[in-house]
Amino acid sequence: MKKLRAIVMALAIVSSMLAWASAPKGFSYQATVRNADGSLAVNKIVGVRVSILRGSVTGAVVYSETNTVKTNANGLFSLQVGAGTVKGGSFADIDWTDGTYYMKSEISLNNNSVYDISATSQLLSVPFAMYADKAGEAKTASALSGTVDYSAITNAPTYSKVAESGAYGDLTGRPTSVSAFANDANYLTNAANSLTRNGNSIVLNDMNGDPLSEVSILSTEAVDYNSLKNKPSFSAVATSGAYGDLDGAPTKVSDLDNDAKYISEESQELQRQGNTVYLVGGKTETSIDLTQTEAQTIGLDASKKLYITDGNGNKIAEVDLSNLFTEKQELSLTGSELSLTGGAEASKVDLAPLMSSTKGGGASLPSGTNKGDLLYWNSEEWAVLPRGVEGQMLAIADGQLTWIDPSYANTVAGTYAVGDIYYEDGMPVGVVVQSSSIGRMGKIIALTDAGKTAWSSSDKVSTGAKDLDFGQNNLNTVKLYDPTDWATKYEAFGLADGKDGWYVPSRNELSVVYDNKISINNALANVPGAKALNAAYWTSTEYGNSTSYVAFINDTTFRYDGEPGVLVPAGTIEEDAKDSKYNVRLMRKLSWAEMTSKPIVKTYNLGDTIKDEKGNVGLVYKVSNGGLNGYAISIKEGSVKWGTAVAIGSTSTTDGEQNLATAKAVDGWNTKCLVANYNEDNYGDGWYVPAIDELMDIQASLDVINGYMDKVAGSTKLTNVKYWSSTESDAAKAKALNFSDGMSSDEDKTTSMKVRTIYKF
Repeated sequence: MKKLRAIVMALAIVSSMLAWASAPKGFSYQATVRNADGSLAVNKIVGVRVSILRGSVTGAVVYSETNTVKTNANGLFSLQVGAGTVKGGSFADIDWTDGTYYMKSEISLNNNSVYDISATSQLLSVPFAMYADKAGEAKTASALSGTVDYSAITNAPTYSKVAESGAYGDLTGRPTSVSAFANDANYLTNAANSLTRNGNSIVLNDMNGDPLSEVSILSTEAVDYNSLKNKPSFSAVATSGAYGDLDGAPTKVSDLDNDAKYISEESQELQRQGNTVYLVGGKTETSIDLTQTEAQTIGLDASKKLYITDGNGNKIAEVDLSNLFTEKQELSLTGSELSLTGGAEASKVDLAPLMSSTKGGGASLPSGTNKGDLLYWNSEEWAVLPRGVEGQMLAIADGQLTWIDPSYANTVAGTYAVGDIYYEDGMPVGVVVQSSSIGRMGKIIALTDAGKTAWSSSDKVSTGAKDLDFGQNNLNTVKLYDPTDWATKYEAFGLADGKDGWYVPSRNELSVVYDNKISINNALANVPGAKALNAAYWTSTEYGNSTSYVAFINDTTFRYDGEPGVLVPAGTIEEDAKDSKYNVRLMRKLSWAEMTSKPIVKTYNLGDTIKDEKGNVGLVYKVSNGGLNGYAISIKEGSVKWGTAVAIGSTSTTDGEQNLATAKAVDGWNTKCLVANYNEDNYGDGWYVPAIDELMDIQASLDVINGYMDKVAGSTKLTNVKYWSSTESDAAKAKALNFSDGMSSDEDKTTSMKVRTIYKF
């Protein structure tokens, strides 16, 4: 038996006395049937099986029967239990006095003997007559004799008039009008409804004249066309569809409008008469003069004049080249005199000053030279580089030739780490505050403060010293702004006067110093006479006409100049008036030779990683010189707009480093070129966004690079989408490369796309 499914079944059992003298052989049963979806099973034939159980809901079946019934419009059916098709037991033999009884009803929704619904309930009130039939028949039947008069019955009910007459008119409160009934099935229509015709349809309208429904009255039977009246008359083309049956169809070209000038005038031809070409035979004749378009001739006459003639042999241009012809010129040396003869003019040069009178006519050398020394031009004079020792190699350091040991040739910067003490001639001169393992550069900060002074106590005009990254550039700018009095007017810069290579650090350089403050101060503590960084320091970076940046490199300090009561958090960098007084600690950039004074042999292979001083990691994807040089790509990527629609000039297709320098030279570059700003914010010195050709190199090795990326923890592989290059197309667009197919395109600068940076080592 299936489980009851969302169907409500109401049971109503009523006793029915068919006759007083004879007990009824059944009782009435009603139920409402619903479908599985909860809707009423309306006007549906269903099967009903009824079973009488003794003692409990699972007790023995003492009687069962089946019935076939039909539900009404409300899903309700009625039947008499005891009058169905008997399937087991005898209804008449049920002893209703023998304990409690339960009735189990089962319904087959499709009347197919598959009973979908079942319910069992206790029969709490046994029909009186059936009880009497069993319990009281011995006593009552024997006590009664003859016919009992109804009037002799006590407490007999009083029936209404209709109980005897059965007449509709004897009912009280009977409905007398249609409006008394609920229009539940919408069988009743409004009396004000009307019918109208709309073409081939009949429309039912409500009392307001609005249509309620519409029925087509077109006949569905086939209609013979020939039987139609008033048929229209059609031309022959209606059934033939032939061009020839059209009335007035064009039959010649002249009937058509030559709107696109595809048709030329008839009988036209080209003719040449002399230097003129004519188009003749049409409505309009045109011509072209070929005098200046015929073949021209170039030649050289006997007087060494170069000439050009037109098609008629007339000279139209002439250039005198006679001065350029000097046949059989000779160069000769007589003594110390070098002569050029045989031309229009002879010339001589006395080589005596360059000749040596003591060394057999050889070139004169600077004094102090020895065998094996090298002579080179140092931009001002010929200089001598003494010969090196056996095994040394010739290299360039700081723009000058020098000899280095072989180990230095394979040295990469980074041998000096941040916090190392830097020595010159065995004496400490500073502490390393920045060291690049790729760019072969470093910076040191002085062991003590240079002094405490104003940035500028007299000049409140912008000098243009706004470089955020390199204080040396700011020093150079100030010197150019006031070549005569710069050291006096700009007191902070004056502390670097006469100290070769030393300068006031920029804003970002002092920010790096603060980041490495602990290791720097630990090193300073080991140098006698050195002073820890624990004060507010001027930067060389100008903020405006009257203010410049100050870096507070300490734990917590009071802003003691100007506003001594203001507490400034450690690591703060903010602007202050140029005439305020703060400490100055000078900085110096180390050359390649200086950085490699502690040699470490280091080369790179594809797939190696490189880490700079900020902790940025790059994956080596291209090497040269045995792995000493090459390129690394950042293992992380970003997504930014290229910039604003302003031309900045970074148009190199091959050198992204050059594009970065060009962009940073533009005023407001960090907002106009956002890819450059992304590089500076996240990477910095040595890193740059690749130019379009450099980006193509990366895309060509995409699978190899991604294969190595899989092995680097925390890396993000390159994807088959568009990446920005640093190459600008024009004011509004820049070049991007689609890594899915290697195709470059010009994209709107305000579009946000992926970006990667690279490092050249």
